[in-house]
Amino acid sequence: MSNSSRDTEDDVWDTDTEKEAAERRIGERSLRRLEGTFVTAGYSDGVEASKYENMQTGFDQALDYALPHGRHAGRLLGRLVAYREIHGRSATGAHSDSDSALIAAVDSAIARLRALESRSVLMGSKSCASDSCSCSSGGGGGGGGAGTLSQTYVAVVQEAEALVSRLAVGGDK
Repeated sequence: MSNSSRDTEDDVWDTDTEKEAAERRIGERSLRRLEGTFVTAGYSDGVEASKYENMQTGFDQALDYALPHGRHAGRLLGRLVAYREIHGRSATGAHSDSDSALIAAVDSAIARLRALESRSVLMGSKSCASDSCSCSSGGGGGGGGAGTLSQTYVAVVQEAEALVSRLAVGGDK
């Protein structure tokens, strides 16, 4: 063997051989597959991160909006339950017809408030976000944003507000 042919066989950086060209092609294909795998994984990770971020933002907005309304309904429920406990039982056990009707209305309002579920409070776009939100005007003022009060919530709270107002001025007496 000549010295020059021996030099090319021993040359690590000599890329002219068929075997090395085949190995390079295999390596390039493997690299493309690996790049594709990482691109797919990166895309999936980005989509998941975006979902989490947007869901968290939506949750935070809905919570900030719904919490005052839940508090308001809870206050109404508390007032009605307190009235029922204080005025629901007379010392003699007898009630006038108007007292009985009022107590029945209180019992009905209590049952409807307790039946409200969190998912039945919000629908659509924001309408009222004050801490002392009164739904007497059909959902309040304001506009645009995270959610609108459902018709069920508005009807139940309006009924309870009217009853609490009626009780505050002495009922039918």
